[in-house]
Amino acid sequence: MKYKFSFILTLWWVLLMGFLGGMLLWLAPREERMSEDENRNLAGAPEFSFENVIDGSFMQGVESYLADGFFMRGELVRASSDIKGVFNIKSEEEMLNVDMEQAVNEFIDEAAEENIKNPEDEGAGIDKPGTGTEQTSEETGTDAIAQGDYTFWLDLADGSTRIVYDYPEENLQIAIDSLNAYREALPEDGQLHFFQIPYGYLANMLIEDTTNKYAGWGCNAEDYMQEHAVEGVYIHNGPEILEPYLMERELLYYTTDYHWSALGAYYGLRGIRSDMHLPSIGYDDYDYTVYDCYVGHGNLDNPAARSRTDRLEVMHMLYPVLGSYQVVNMEDTGDLPYMYYNLKSYLAYLSGTLGPWRRIETGADTGRKCLVITDSFGNAFTPYLFPYYDEVHVVDLRPAYFNVYMAGGDVRSYLEHYGIDDIYVMLSTSSSMNSGYMLTYLGRSLDNDYGKTD
Repeated sequence: MKYKFSFILTLWWVLLMGFLGGMLLWLAPREERMSEDENRNLAGAPEFSFENVIDGSFMQGVESYLADGFFMRGELVRASSDIKGVFNIKSEEEMLNVDMEQAVNEFIDEAAEENIKNPEDEGAGIDKPGTGTEQTSEETGTDAIAQGDYTFWLDLADGSTRIVYDYPEENLQIAIDSLNAYREALPEDGQLHFFQIPYGYLANMLIEDTTNKYAGWGCNAEDYMQEHAVEGVYIHNGPEILEPYLMERELLYYTTDYHWSALGAYYGLRGIRSDMHLPSIGYDDYDYTVYDCYVGHGNLDNPAARSRTDRLEVMHMLYPVLGSYQVVNMEDTGDLPYMYYNLKSYLAYLSGTLGPWRRIETGADTGRKCLVITDSFGNAFTPYLFPYYDEVHVVDLRPAYFNVYMAGGDVRSYLEHYGIDDIYVMLSTSSSMNSGYMLTYLGRSLDNDYGKTD
């Protein structure tokens, strides 16, 4: 009798769990949709077909759907983020980038006299990357954070400099070795362009400098990389390209977000093309959907930022785009909007980050194709490449977006499969030469060398 009761109880729990699981799946959304909390598209229910089952993409799609589609997922993700904040738990990606964030944080703390405004004026100050909190202090300091041969610095009006990032030579060598390897995977006439994009927190110090304390910024890490680059690799000095516009107080970045604006991204591409002695289509030659009420996620916890809004300009292409697709297992899986014109956020660009690959047919009829290797900063940049390439492909190699199994192959295989001519490596300072993105993921992803030990 005792065993019979145990069997009935177990069967009851199995049926109950099955019922609850079925209910969760029934309540889960079937369509792909945007997650503003995670800055990416969440997977929809996979399409069932004999071919999908045979090639394994159906089960991979089921895994993604189950991970992204369960009931009340957004609430659980936000709760998890809150718990991580309380206990200061950092993900692998956050740990890899912690040195870059700490460098800026220490810089801001030590250079407290460089606040954008008087702290008494609306409580405004300089925001620390990754925290979204206001930082003010009465202390002053003149010592640099770190002194090395290759650094990112701010020029002060009195002729002195403040070092923000210090780039160890060994990191720069790893970075340029990876870029050289990617160039060797391209055709003989292929080009690789690298551009490091400064974070908005530092850029806005120059834009909002009401006391004329700053004379500019600079970085010489790009010099080392160009020195050690193979033929066909072009290292563009992003800080140098953007500096003149920043010093003219042009809004190249959002004040409520750490991303660059469409204008900043445009100047980035124009700088690359200018370095190559190539003309560029003008910024005003595009039409834009404009929102003057954008409030970025980066500063929502900052009381001063909550009273601000940014101007969001989402460009329209000069001619109709022929197609935009997510690519899984080296095959197009369905149409995707290349822009979300009804979204009043940074997710409007490229309709957010979506892995493992993106492919856009531009209809430009130039005879060339390119791949943009990037983080979220590349979303505003990539559309400005459309007039210059027949196809523009995009990949974000961070683990949250690049699944080696769904990708269907490594980057080298992708380059060969689609006949890519040029590569643009567009990475923010938090993803560049001192980060896990460039020191680990970039090199490993070329040939799927995920068995490599650090």
